[in-house]
Amino acid sequence: MCETGYLNLRALQPLSALERLVCSGWEHVELGGSAQLPRLSSLDFQFMSSIDIDAALPSLLSLRVEDVDAVRLAGTRLELARLSQLSLDADSVTIRWPALPSLVILDLNICYQLHSDGLLQRLSLGLPMDNASAADRRIQVRVRELR
Repeated sequence: MCETGYLNLRALQPLSALERLVCSGWEHVELGGSAQLPRLSSLDFQFMSSIDIDAALPSLLSLRVEDVDAVRLAGTRLELARLSQLSLDADSVTIRWPALPSLVILDLNICYQLHSDGLLQRLSLGLPMDNASAADRRIQVRVRELR
């Protein structure tokens, strides 16, 4: 379950009362399967290479990802029915939008491509102000409805 640099959040299944979780510095974090953390409402990831979530998290309201190379919120078991706030600071993002029906706030930084069929109330896109020029960063956003 916990190899060097690798964290499978299924190892936390016995912590059924857990409401907030912060993961930092891991190489790869994953969570797959049915609802294993039923009371988790806030999840933060920072400073890692990759995250892969394909699970039902029925109470999750807020998901924040900071300084992560690749984020995958996808798969047939992904259900984030109550997630309303998603903040992503990542290079590569894959999201199965129908699994996030309550999403109203999406903050994106350094995401190269975003495809959305969901309804959003606020969308903010940011580029770093370091040595990279705007011409070197391409952002494609396709939002059917933006309220």
